[in-house]
Amino acid sequence: MAFRLLFRGYTSTGAFRPGFHHRFVERYVANGRFGSIHRGFSSHSEAQRLKLPRRGLDIAVPGRERSVGRWLLSCAGLTAGVMTIGAYVRLNESGLSMLDWKFLGLPLPSTEQEWNKHFDRYKETPEYKSVHYDITLEEYKNIFVNEWVHRMAGRISGAVFAGGFVYFTLTKALKPAGKVLAAAIGALGVSQAFIGKWMVASGFEEPTTENKTPRVSPYRLTLHFLDALGIYSLCLWNGLNLLSKPEVLEKVGNVAKVKGWMRRTAIFALFTMAYGTLVAGNDAGLACNTWPKMMNKYIPDEIANIESKRQWFENGMIVQFVHRCMSYLTFASALCALTSAKSGVPVVAKKAAMGVFHASMLQIALGIITVVNQVPLHGALSHHANALILWSILLNALRKF
Repeated sequence: MAFRLLFRGYTSTGAFRPGFHHRFVERYVANGRFGSIHRGFSSHSEAQRLKLPRRGLDIAVPGRERSVGRWLLSCAGLTAGVMTIGAYVRLNESGLSMLDWKFLGLPLPSTEQEWNKHFDRYKETPEYKSVHYDITLEEYKNIFVNEWVHRMAGRISGAVFAGGFVYFTLTKALKPAGKVLAAAIGALGVSQAFIGKWMVASGFEEPTTENKTPRVSPYRLTLHFLDALGIYSLCLWNGLNLLSKPEVLEKVGNVAKVKGWMRRTAIFALFTMAYGTLVAGNDAGLACNTWPKMMNKYIPDEIANIESKRQWFENGMIVQFVHRCMSYLTFASALCALTSAKSGVPVVAKKAAMGVFHASMLQIALGIITVVNQVPLHGALSHHANALILWSILLNALRKF
C-alpha cells in the first residue's frame, strides 16, 4: 500500500460538478490540446468522461513545489550518474581493487608507499591471482581510482539528498507525505551503501557460481542495481510530478489500451534490466556473439539440458537467452502501445507511446551491436545508459495516465 502511495499520486478532491466538467472539456478541445481526437470518440457517455488534472504525491507546501521538485530531480540525475559510473567500473573490472570500506570513505593514497601497501593487499585476492596477475602498479592505480570515484560519487549524491532533506524540513517545505517519501528514499540509500559493501565482499571469496572467474556475486550485483533504480525512480517520478502536473484523458478512446500496454512495457523493461545485470555479473555477454541466432540456433541447447534452477541465473548462454527474450517482449509491448495510440487518443498519449517505442528500438539495436562486437566497453556502457533513458521515458509516460 505504501509503495502504491509513493508512486501513484492522487486526484483532485471535491464534489463533481457537471457544469465545470463541460467547460473543462470545451476549453481543451478549443485549444487543440487533443488534436482531432474528439472526432474519433463514440457518443457513449463512457467515452466523454474526462479526468480532472492530477498532481503528484502531496509532498510540498504550496509555493515550494518547484524547489522541492528540482531537488528531487537533482538527486535523480546524480543517482543516474552514479549508476553509469558503476557500470563502467564493472565493465572495466575495477570493482574489487579497494579492499577497505568505510561509511564516510577513504582518501586517495598520496605516496608511493601507500599505493604499494594497497597493491600488496590486492595481490592476495582471487581476482589478482587469476585475472590481473600481470598488471603493473600504474595499472592498479587506474582501477583503484575508478572504484574510488564510484564510491565517492555515491556519497556525494547521498550528501545532496540528506542536505536537501534537512533544509526543506527546517524551512517547513515538506508535508507529512514528503517526509515519508524522503524516509523511503533515505532508507534505500543507506541500504544501498551496505549492499555495495556486501556485494564487494563476495568478490574476495572463491566463486560458487558456474562462472569460476573471481567476480562479485551476480545476485548481489542485481540487488545493488535494483536498489539504485528504486532511488532513481522515486526521485524522478515525484520530482517530475512537482514540476509538471499531467492532465490526460481517462477511459476515452484507446487511452485504456495504451495505458495497459505501457504498464506491460514497464514490467518487461524492469525484468530485462534485472537480467541485464545478471548478464554483466556472469560475463554472459561473451557467452555468444551471434545474432539473431545463438550458435546457429534460435534456442540454445543449454535450455534443453538444464540440470538445476540456478542455471537460469548463472549459465552464460541461458542468462543471455532470457535477457534477449525479455528485450523482445519489451519491444513488442512498446510496439503494441504505439499501434494502440494511432487513433482515439490525445496527442500527449501518442507522443508518450512514440517516445517509449523509439527508446526501446534503440535499446535493441545497441544490444545487438554490443553482442556481435564481443561487448566493447563503449557499446556496453551505451546499452546501460540507454536502458536508464528508456526507463525514464516510461516513468514519464506512465505518470500521465
